[in-house]
Amino acid sequence: MRIEFQLKTPPTVEPITLAETKAWLKVDHSDEDSLIQLLIATARERCESITGLSLMIQQWGAYLPAWPLNCEEAWWDGVREGAFIQQPQSAVQLFHGPVRQIDTFTLWDAEGNTSDYPSDQYLLDAVRNQIVLKPGAPLPQGTRVANPIEITYTTGHEFIPGPIKTGLLKLVAHLYEHRGDEKSETIPPDILSLWQPYRRIRP
Repeated sequence: MRIEFQLKTPPTVEPITLAETKAWLKVDHSDEDSLIQLLIATARERCESITGLSLMIQQWGAYLPAWPLNCEEAWWDGVREGAFIQQPQSAVQLFHGPVRQIDTFTLWDAEGNTSDYPSDQYLLDAVRNQIVLKPGAPLPQGTRVANPIEITYTTGHEFIPGPIKTGLLKLVAHLYEHRGDEKSETIPPDILSLWQPYRRIRP
């Protein structure tokens, strides 16, 4: 089962400022401030795409066709006895972490009405970036044909690690130098090596 993720609210600030970026570029005029701000946003988006992280505060939505189940079989001496046993998974992995909080956990019915899954039946595992059902919690279910389960959550780092920030400044410089040519589409290996330790694999 594939979970779809969609950005709902983009960040309102960037991980590197215009002033420190201009200092890195050795630009002492304001004629290209708008361009440099655009390149900062582009660098941040490319970094987030490569690492799977949210660098700044933003909100994401996870859309599930159903709550995932684990399939188990009963075996005896190598011969299956009984039907498949399906149990709800206890947790669902959320992408674009670190996840700071769960904002809504919504169930949709076939008529387009919504209900909130009880907040006392789940919790956020912020270490693993998972939403976890508590023991004995009812199975989250909706009847809408498309994506009957919707989870919105807030992500973002409290501070930006030095290698990520350095990589952003270096990428802005690369984009600034090669704007308009083919090299702007390629991220130099030295930048990728700075970000590689922070890369997260999409579930």
